[in-house]
Amino acid sequence: MSCRVIPYSFGAAGLVFAAVALWLPGEVASRNQADPEPEPSGAEMKLIASEAPFFVTFRPADFTGDELAKVVTQDLFAGMEREFHSSSYGIDRLTMVAVRQGPVQVVRTKKAYDAEKLREAMTESRYGFKTTSKDKFGKDDAPRKLPVQEKKAGGKKIYYVGNPGPYARGWCPIDKNTFLSGYVDAIATLLDTKGKPSTEMTEALALGSKHSLVMALDGKRLRAMVKQQREDRERERREWQKKQEERFKERPRDFDKDKGGLSRDARPARGEVFVSAQVAAEDKPKDDSDDSDLMFDSMEMGIVMLPYKPLLIAKFGLLTLDIKKTYTLAARIEFDKKEQMDDGETALKSLLYVGRQLAVILPNAGSEFPGMKPLSAPVRKAFGAAKIERKDTTLSTSVTLTPEAGLAKKVRDGIEEERKARMKRFGDKDKAPRLGKDKS
Repeated sequence: MSCRVIPYSFGAAGLVFAAVALWLPGEVASRNQADPEPEPSGAEMKLIASEAPFFVTFRPADFTGDELAKVVTQDLFAGMEREFHSSSYGIDRLTMVAVRQGPVQVVRTKKAYDAEKLREAMTESRYGFKTTSKDKFGKDDAPRKLPVQEKKAGGKKIYYVGNPGPYARGWCPIDKNTFLSGYVDAIATLLDTKGKPSTEMTEALALGSKHSLVMALDGKRLRAMVKQQREDRERERREWQKKQEERFKERPRDFDKDKGGLSRDARPARGEVFVSAQVAAEDKPKDDSDDSDLMFDSMEMGIVMLPYKPLLIAKFGLLTLDIKKTYTLAARIEFDKKEQMDDGETALKSLLYVGRQLAVILPNAGSEFPGMKPLSAPVRKAFGAAKIERKDTTLSTSVTLTPEAGLAKKVRDGIEEERKARMKRFGDKDKAPRLGKDKS
């Protein structure tokens, strides 16, 4: 996996999720006003605290508990149930974790799942676990199952189909209510971790029982992960290039200026592997550079995420969201040195500015956010009122939104109007986009 995929995809998802989360009005609190008792830390949570540089954890019930929030997020959670085949078990908590080989989803179900059935469903290949094609025995439309393979890691079994590789999808049961989903290598890395649980990550994971959503980032781990991803990618590229060059090892490799062409004397001896000067130079150790710069080597995403670099490389970042009568989005960023705080404050102000502008742009972004115009002004005001506080080496801010009476009805009516407009444009309801199919 590209070294820039994880930080950019998770970072962008985190920024957008944090901003959109405040668009879910709550006339009725989806959680009790009193904070619940901390949930017991499971084995998978200790693995996350030991290995992951980044995670997002949330309870779907906190979002679907409100009538309007359920309508707004219906596609999101419907898709989640389809992906994890959890409609009959229900998802109690979903935690998304970043490791070197890719993201891993930790799913905790409300009810004990049927391991056999869920394993078969979750180990479907991208092209289907069963295929309908004429087999060698001449039987038409005979379903053919791909063999399920196993890989052991951390005392657990990871199940997958197809050829093992960096993009093989796997499923791993942890207990009767918890399982892992993601790339096989990524799951194995998480299960085999030998690291020591981070105090900050452990405390952040424990906050999941008190908040609707918790997102945490360890800057040092993130830099180390990005550097390792780059080294893995470069090593794979060099190995591939060496194999390609080995195929042509009998070809001349130097240019003879005197003879005006390639010298046959420059051929490698029998059995010698031909390695170009470029590959040989790349194999030599390089001077250490700023690991954080590796996250911004893309001209496209690098430029987009560059304003938030001080936040991504901070010592530790924590974001929590509470969906109650008043919605509260709180962020705390800790830095190693006070000198880093000025750039960090600028980045945090930029993030608040983006949230304020999204409140203006999203309602007009076609039909992606139907019925959201009534929320534009209050959300914009909430982000505009946020203040940044400095204390020692820590920056903190919070965005609060208390929906006015009747706001939920306005948004509901807006969604219904957009649905009718979409139905009118598409005619037959079966041809309308997914949102148009919902009659609730």
